[in-house]
Amino acid sequence: MRKAHQGLAAAEREDLSSRHTIGHITIGCMLGYLDFRFPDDGWRPRHPRLAGWYQEFAELPSMWTTRPPVA
Repeated sequence: MRKAHQGLAAAEREDLSSRHTIGHITIGCMLGYLDFRFPDDGWRPRHPRLAGWYQEFAELPSMWTTRPPVA
């Protein structure tokens, strides 16, 4: 998890305001996976810029329709 947290810190420093690229999709999928597999990790308070970006990104139709089912 240390490496994952280092990756989150690096993504927090990125400018994600540009047109979506494969990099944006990769970050969005990574964050969705963290929420799915490690819901208690608490990455959002440590990375508020990334959390704000993901909140909007996760609402894209492509992200919405590929969410894992809620158990």
